Amino acid sequence: MLSNIDFSDFKTCVVCLKGKMTTKTRNEKIDKCGSTLDLIHIEICGPMTPTALGGYKYFITFIDDFSRYGYVELIHEKSDSLNVFKAFKAKVELQLGKPIKAVKSDRGGEYYGRYDEIAQNP
Repeated sequence: MLSNIDFSDFKTCVVCLKGKMTTKTRNEKIDKCGSTLDLIHIEICGPMTPTALGGYKYFITFIDDFSRYGYVELIHEKSDSLNVFKAFKAKVELQLGKPIKAVKSDRGGEYYGRYDEIAQNP
């Protein structure tokens, strides 16, 4: 593929140049958030063993994409995540005086009430 290119004029080694070349271009759209609460990333982690003080098995994180401010809340069950999100939403919207525009998660089902301890239910 590169046999027609003369690498003798370059001051960097040929192997380094070939290693940095890519075969495909990435056409991903990169969303840049303009201000706080434009995009909130949510993730639920757990179960933790041993359980945390108070019997908490999971924790949920909320991270603002613009400011990178993170908020962590301990929860007993994954089914508690929707109520915790509602409380987080009310708190930050009241503090900052504007609404959350978008929320991004791994679409695990815990926000839709379709999760039990065995697995995600259809």
